[in-house]
Amino acid sequence: ISIFFRQQSVPFLFHTNQIKSKSSIISQYRFCSVSHSKSKSSKQKEIHTLGIIGAGQIGMGILLHTLTVTNKEVILIDLDNLALQKCRSFMENHLEKRVQAGRMSVAKKNAFINRVTMSTSIIGFNADFVIEAVPEDEGIKKRLFQDIFPNLNSDVVMASHTASLSITKLANSVPEYKHRVVGMHFMHPVQATSLVEIIPGFDTSNETIETALGLVRNLGKTAVKSADMPGFLSFRILLPFINEAIYALNENVGTREDIDRTFKLGVGCSLGPLEIADYIGLDTCLLVLRTLQSDLGSEKFRPCPLLTKYVNSGRLGRKTGQGFYSY
Repeated sequence: ISIFFRQQSVPFLFHTNQIKSKSSIISQYRFCSVSHSKSKSSKQKEIHTLGIIGAGQIGMGILLHTLTVTNKEVILIDLDNLALQKCRSFMENHLEKRVQAGRMSVAKKNAFINRVTMSTSIIGFNADFVIEAVPEDEGIKKRLFQDIFPNLNSDVVMASHTASLSITKLANSVPEYKHRVVGMHFMHPVQATSLVEIIPGFDTSNETIETALGLVRNLGKTAVKSADMPGFLSFRILLPFINEAIYALNENVGTREDIDRTFKLGVGCSLGPLEIADYIGLDTCLLVLRTLQSDLGSEKFRPCPLLTKYVNSGRLGRKTGQGFYSY
């Protein structure tokens, strides 16, 4: 979901996969200060091979971006061989378009493809850093952690791409390795955005954090560090903004067009809050707001009744062709 500020040359995007977990447990979280400087006391592991688990939109986006801006080898893992085939086809078509447009030579295209290994097995998974981008389901991610950590070298970091799940809870599923777990929330689409949220868990080591920050810099992106709290930074701020716009529509403060126009012309966004909601998916917006309300115990996150009505009617936004707007 993108909000392009005309004063900026790089778009800021917020994204979530379909969120299935309805709540998360808040216990004690370490609140990490935002810092873009590299710690002198922490080591940063050099990354030659990046492992990606999950051949969905985010996994594919990270793969293509890594190939484009670095010389790293990439290993893509997915249990679904058909998903891997689709990814390979998409990658080859994407690169071929660049060749046809004169932006890449055939030799360079072939070199890119040769740097990618795809597999349905984690046996012998030899990567220096791993990013999992499997579905936003706590159970799936925990089982993955338990299966994959014994197959990794002792210094490999496991980053979880998530927009809502507690990194501390995920890390606790692998007590021996929890210091090597960190959250990395890539914005969608990966290649068009410059921001990555870094979310340390309660037991994440400084070395793990620095290694993740180093990878973000190596990918040509900017990192922001968020505490391991519901919604992190992006959705903690974005979803109440969207919700208030829906309340304004529900209370006839303005039309949908005028609400969105206010932010496009008055603030400089190229998408208004209702358009963003349609892009995210109204069901996802509702689920995130309910999670924020439940976990943080604040009425300010209470979903607008109009949002609930739209979701109950099956109007979920762009993916169903009907939301606040028709598509």
